[in-house]
Amino acid sequence: MEKLSKSEAIRLFREHWEWVGEKEGGNKWEFFAGKEPDQIPKAHCYLCEYDEQHGNEYCCKTCLIDWSALNCLKGLYEQWRLAYNNPFRAQRLAKQIARLPERKESD
Repeated sequence: MEKLSKSEAIRLFREHWEWVGEKEGGNKWEFFAGKEPDQIPKAHCYLCEYDEQHGNEYCCKTCLIDWSALNCLKGLYEQWRLAYNNPFRAQRLAKQIARLPERKESD
């Protein structure tokens, strides 16, 4: 995958999660169907890919998105992951994820 800029990583992250939120029963992995393997970001997340490309080892600590005191694995993402049997809830959570604010530079 070509090196992502900060704004591009955030744009792609939002585009990805908006897509998931629009698809009934959609999941984050379906978004990448048909893409070449080198076009699929690390952990199927453009923000994790950005961090890896820019030398950050642990993307949860340096994520470009503000997950509000919790990293993605303990907040909305985890709620979305556990909502697999409730597609309407999963869609709502995906849209919330897409709209999370950017992390402030000082965080």
